[in-house]
Amino acid sequence: MPSKCHLVIANPPYTRAGGPGDEKNTVWNPIFGSLLDKRDAEKMKNALRKALDGTAASLYAGLGSAFVVLADEALDIGGRLAFVLPATMLTGSRWAPIRRLLLSKYSVEWVVVSHDLRNRSAKKGLPGRRLVSFSESTRIAEVLIVATRRQHRDRKTSRACFVNLLRNPDEPIEALGLTRKFLALRDGLAPLEPAAIDIGEATWGNAVLVPQADLPLDGGPWSLATFVQPGLALIAKRIALGKHGGLGSVPVAELGAFTDLGPYHMQVRNPKYGLFTVRERPAATGPAEWSLRAGIPALWHHKAGRNTSLAASPDALLERRADRSRSDQDRMLAKSGCLHLAADLGMAPQRVAAVMTDNPMIGVRSWTSVLPRNPAPGKNEALCLWLNSTLGLLLRVIHGNRPYLGRSALPHELARTMPVLDVDRLSNGQLMAAATVYADLKHRELQGFSALVADPVRGEINERLCREVLDIDPEIVAEITRKLALEPTLHARH
Repeated sequence: MPSKCHLVIANPPYTRAGGPGDEKNTVWNPIFGSLLDKRDAEKMKNALRKALDGTAASLYAGLGSAFVVLADEALDIGGRLAFVLPATMLTGSRWAPIRRLLLSKYSVEWVVVSHDLRNRSAKKGLPGRRLVSFSESTRIAEVLIVATRRQHRDRKTSRACFVNLLRNPDEPIEALGLTRKFLALRDGLAPLEPAAIDIGEATWGNAVLVPQADLPLDGGPWSLATFVQPGLALIAKRIALGKHGGLGSVPVAELGAFTDLGPYHMQVRNPKYGLFTVRERPAATGPAEWSLRAGIPALWHHKAGRNTSLAASPDALLERRADRSRSDQDRMLAKSGCLHLAADLGMAPQRVAAVMTDNPMIGVRSWTSVLPRNPAPGKNEALCLWLNSTLGLLLRVIHGNRPYLGRSALPHELARTMPVLDVDRLSNGQLMAAATVYADLKHRELQGFSALVADPVRGEINERLCREVLDIDPEIVAEITRKLALEPTLHARH
């Protein structure tokens, strides 16, 4: 690419490095998986890794990050880039260096995301995709980034406009009209005061102007693109900082500040790297017969029809692999826990964001085991209640990856930094109250998060967590619940 470019526009490929999706796939890094010769794929992967070394790009963020770095190398001062990227760019830990790059060298002008629930193929007969995407033939949630290369001193005066679309334009003429509306609206926006995007009688979404100095230079998430209502993200940020009126007494800390996480699922069951073989109970095998089978109980799948309450039971068995070190296996089993965090939450069908098991075990793929460093009665129960409450869901959604509308993914590195209730700062009385509430509700059937307001059990979790454990006004949480329940991301299905 030539240097001294004034404009770089791209919708690059999103292919990224990653682990195998099932036991049969033994290719660790499929970033060039379309090549028939695996040796060629390996050579290209290694060449790309070498080329990206020392840059903000990452094989695990994907080729999109490499194209951003390439554009950065080519742009002159005052040059502009306009990229369509996966929405994980906004929050993913692997994308943090790209966010740092943009904030340190650019004026980020526009961050545009869609929350459109419609399915385009059903509407127009075009290649199947949801309208949450800007690209054709994909279901992946995307973001449009526009930024201008600047002098370093300009950072303090730069402002980014976050646009959260309720629906995407269907035709080019609509897109042009919407663009003109954006430009006219931006000039009148006050910082951090959301404004509706109206054209005629139609509401297209909301926009909020954010001083770039308020975006985290350390590579933290850009959370104002999480919801159609930017005010919800602002509420979540204040709760995380202990500054939201009426909730300031709620102690919040990063999950990794007081807990350890169980093993990454690839360490457990991957054919090349895993220490165990995982056996799922066959449909034809009854629970009584399965309970007689030798093996180490584990929690594997997260199914809306099965995981309906806060209490969970094992659905798989671990078997030691003879070709692995027994001491390594024992060290992994020592990371078993009773509290398990949903690693990838589909909010419309699924009902629980965390569960508890009666006995310690390892969460394999769908669940990440959580182990308090200073265990005490009531700590797991308090965290389980929080993670399944409105406040827990709100903080999870703004912090997690959104690979698709309606999904909240928490890989280990994001789970560690997720703001949650700091159970280490609760009194013994509060912990005992949490244990009592959990015992009363653990077998009650919850509805999907899409029924956030209508679900009586979720309502009781919120009410009793507020009154009996945290001593805060439940009406504050009820108002947040009503707002959160309107968000399209709680109702999208895949």
